[in-house]
Amino acid sequence: MTALSRLEKPVYKDYQRSFFQGRNRDMYVDRSINEDNYNLFSYLYRICRWAVVCLSPVCLSTDCCGECCRPSCRCCSRRAVCLSSIILAVGTVLAVVGVILAVVFGIPKPPPVNRVCRTADNATGFLCDDRVTCIPPSDLCNGVVTCPKGADEDTDMCSDLPNNLPGGLVFRCGNPPFWVFTDKKCNNFNDCGDCSDEIGPYAGCAPCGVYWWSCIPVDFQYCSCIPRCLCRDGRQHCYDWSDEYTCPKSLTC
Repeated sequence: MTALSRLEKPVYKDYQRSFFQGRNRDMYVDRSINEDNYNLFSYLYRICRWAVVCLSPVCLSTDCCGECCRPSCRCCSRRAVCLSSIILAVGTVLAVVGVILAVVFGIPKPPPVNRVCRTADNATGFLCDDRVTCIPPSDLCNGVVTCPKGADEDTDMCSDLPNNLPGGLVFRCGNPPFWVFTDKKCNNFNDCGDCSDEIGPYAGCAPCGVYWWSCIPVDFQYCSCIPRCLCRDGRQHCYDWSDEYTCPKSLTC
């Protein structure tokens, strides 16, 4: 009597299945896997098949594979079940790793919205969310909502000025740490404190307009022009007194 015929447990008649001698009596092997070549795939396949059967709360009603630790259970013997399980497990691991990397390195921010527009006086302005309203840069982050949806007072944008402002809205003064909004440049007022926003090649301002008198002001708030309404008021506003002797008074302040 051969060792195979002394088995108390019947052997599968499926030609692809037989008792694997030298192992536990409840252990069977699929002949489709080479007994003499247990490579990595075969180990993963057998482990996966065991997990599908023994760890599953439901017994499957297909061909019994014989490797389950619960004799009453029947399991799917098809390799597709285990392959699907492996793919699902690998996909889950990759998804978890992706979430972890996104949290650690940060999810890329969407590209910034174009906010550059032209105001009514043809100057560079800030475009609101309605994509129609264009406001002067100096109306940004001043505590007063000007845009219909409040984009000009956005918390993120206003939290780090001027670094979070859209490009083209800031003019750097002669002293780099100081800056002004571009609509404050060339307005004939000393907003930078050193007149770099009114005088010099970086400012590029035009000569004084018709409502201004060109001279060297004695007042700190002006740089190269004074309002014409200050002419002939009995006070010195220009170093050469031209505001009192030359400038014709034609306007009132």
